Amino acid sequence: MRVLIILGTRPECIKLAPVVRELRKRPGFEVRICTTGQHDELVRSAMHTFGLVADYDYEMSRLDNSLTNALVSALCHIRIAIGESHPNLVIVQGDTVSALAGALAAFYDKVPVAHVEAGLRTYDKTQPWPEEVNRRIITQIADWHFMPTLRAARNVGREQPLGRRGGMVGNTVIDALLWVKEKYAQHWEMEPGHILVTAHRRENWGDGILSICQAIKRLAVQHEGLFFVWPLHPNRVIRDTVERELGNVRAVLLEEPMSYDVLVRQMMVAQIILTDSGGIQEEAPTLNTPVLILRDKTERPEAVECGAAKLVGTDPDRIVAEVTRLLTDKGEYERMASAKNPFGDGHAAKRIVDALEKREQW
Repeated sequence: MRVLIILGTRPECIKLAPVVRELRKRPGFEVRICTTGQHDELVRSAMHTFGLVADYDYEMSRLDNSLTNALVSALCHIRIAIGESHPNLVIVQGDTVSALAGALAAFYDKVPVAHVEAGLRTYDKTQPWPEEVNRRIITQIADWHFMPTLRAARNVGREQPLGRRGGMVGNTVIDALLWVKEKYAQHWEMEPGHILVTAHRRENWGDGILSICQAIKRLAVQHEGLFFVWPLHPNRVIRDTVERELGNVRAVLLEEPMSYDVLVRQMMVAQIILTDSGGIQEEAPTLNTPVLILRDKTERPEAVECGAAKLVGTDPDRIVAEVTRLLTDKGEYERMASAKNPFGDGHAAKRIVDALEKREQW
């Protein structure tokens, strides 16, 4: 089976790296990798961490921040890669513009599509935007659905009741996290007062990012000894606001984007994580680090239900109150830190490739 893997963003690379590694262990698969350039520098860094090399490496058009422009650019490039590689299967992950473009390009060329991390839903088209709609469309296109949790499997089952292949496999990000932890970061321990911050969601652009900055400034004043580390997303829409608001705050270290192994170490040493990232919601419970989610809704409610994470939105009062609670209430902190990760056991990639190898019907 000739397989074409589509990578556009760092999370896609991290979550599909275990699948690529597993596919290449099996003699029945020939694997090619196509990068769309959506997050080019971040993807290259992640590929280096996992020892991956792109067979088709494209640059995405940067005329503006238009999603339409990004989609058209990715579609055209993936179409070329499909035409040259003649795959029997295209694998996409998640809900990015690149994943949607990969699924559409494959569908238009009548190539079967496998969707890794299928079935995540908020059932609100605006949160996260545009990811919620992207992944719903991919579900309608995909021939194989690999879901991380039972809730995700039920979502796909309602929308695609017939002719399904794949199954519930867990989340491949846990495979990647455990591999990186063992190779790079196994000796790092939590540092009291160390808070990791990440934010990049489009729905938080503008007022949301500003509110997060205001909360951090208040926390830095109210709690002596706190130290915030914020690896900034490359997008200037985010960076300009954060640098203006927090650039001169002594308790805040604004960093360039981190390689994945360095980010894993940061998650390990953090006492608390503030994030709107989906991947970190999945990873942090394995590292016993409580997560406060800087969003109003999450497509990963399992993290909240198991007690590893809380939805706090971007309201400064709520953020300050919840961080303060974790800093002062030892019982609450231990409850969140000891929650069992609901997203997998580190063997999701093997289950995916086993199913593909056996052509299993769900």
